[in-house]
Amino acid sequence: MKGKYEPDRYVMLGNHVDAWVNGAVDATSGTTVMMEIARALGEKHKTGWRPRRSIMLCGWDGEESGLIGSVEHVEEYYSQLKDKAIAYINIDSAVAVFL
Repeated sequence: MKGKYEPDRYVMLGNHVDAWVNGAVDATSGTTVMMEIARALGEKHKTGWRPRRSIMLCGWDGEESGLIGSVEHVEEYYSQLKDKAIAYINIDSAVAVFL
């Protein structure tokens, strides 16, 4: 989602999409939360709202196999990210219950 005032500055929210096992907290809960954030941002955008800075929602593959997806992305876009990324928020284990 392109920012209104600083479109060339990025706030990145990310999660890997592969999991250790079916139904694992890591990363199923992060995917669920990220999808809800995307829905909520879409609803706000329909009303004309835009964030100050651009928001990037990132879904990585290969996290459990050595961070392949996110590492490849950073390697490819390093020069752009080092100058323009404000924050990266990792939400791969957004919700967990420990009994």
